[in-house]
Amino acid sequence: MYPSGKLNFKKISFIICIGTKRKLELDPTALSHSNFSKNQTLHSFMQKQTTRWGENTVEFKEKKAALINMIVDTNSPLSMIDQLSFRQMMNTMDPKFQVPSSAKLKQMLEEERESKTAQLKETLQKSRKVTICLDGWTKKTLSASYLGVSACFFNTMTCKPCHAFLSLITLQHPHTGEKLAECLKSALNKWGITEEKVLMVVTDNGANMIKAIRLMQEEHVEQQGAAQDNEELEEELDQVDVDDDEDSEIILSHVPYRRMACMAHTLQLVVKIAYVHYDSVIIKVRHLVGRVRKSSVAIEKLVGKCGRTVVNDCTTRWNSTYYMISRLLSIKAVINEVLAEIGL
Repeated sequence: MYPSGKLNFKKISFIICIGTKRKLELDPTALSHSNFSKNQTLHSFMQKQTTRWGENTVEFKEKKAALINMIVDTNSPLSMIDQLSFRQMMNTMDPKFQVPSSAKLKQMLEEERESKTAQLKETLQKSRKVTICLDGWTKKTLSASYLGVSACFFNTMTCKPCHAFLSLITLQHPHTGEKLAECLKSALNKWGITEEKVLMVVTDNGANMIKAIRLMQEEHVEQQGAAQDNEELEEELDQVDVDDDEDSEIILSHVPYRRMACMAHTLQLVVKIAYVHYDSVIIKVRHLVGRVRKSSVAIEKLVGKCGRTVVNDCTTRWNSTYYMISRLLSIKAVINEVLAEIGL
């Protein structure tokens, strides 16, 4: 800076010319093979001389972590990193940050996954008890099914309760109790969760889920029976009637893999019982919604008049019956108008 508060551009231009002349003396072809041009401005030249952040610098690590988090949170494809527009945007935001290629970023993501996995395993090992949660999910087209396994535990390091998603396992039909038990054992072994650490297993009231936990209990009894006397434990297990009295298993506090029925699933069953009093109305609503959804003309007119259409309910989608009725009531006037126009 000079006393006037402004840069002396004449001196800067002179220094740049000397540097360019020196470069041409060392390599006469440098001018033709470089990015120099007759129309190059001082600003563009100074930008090209920007020094990149080193990979070991704090600035580079922070920006790399932010980039990885963005990819993970948005589930964006890695190919986006190689797009010219994306790299130009990143260069505009910070010219000193060298955006890694998609192949390099894939390697970084794998390293990040291994690091987070190791941290979670360590946290699970330090926790005293873990509650395992199981639930299945099937695509609407029935083309694929999955079993989700998660863990709830108290983090002794942060003194806060935690809920961690452990595994998402592809299920092959049929979804028998034996297959579910194998998937659960595989997930527990992967994360190093022993039977002694499992406080309980929370599942829905499906017969295959109940059977899967029952099989794991029986297998544990058989394994322990070879080492110690488990007659008393087997007696208590025999008294559990999973078909008629699921609440009796709550008193078996020391039974391995003790199952607890999910309260949300149980509440949903109670709601379905209440539907019995409105069966006639709900059946009419489903019939009307089905007729409208089969007519492309009706759908087009509905969207054109109010920007919305009717929705169907599904027995395995919670609250879907409520959403179906609520939508029908909200666009009742428009539906009557459309039905009159098309003669349904």
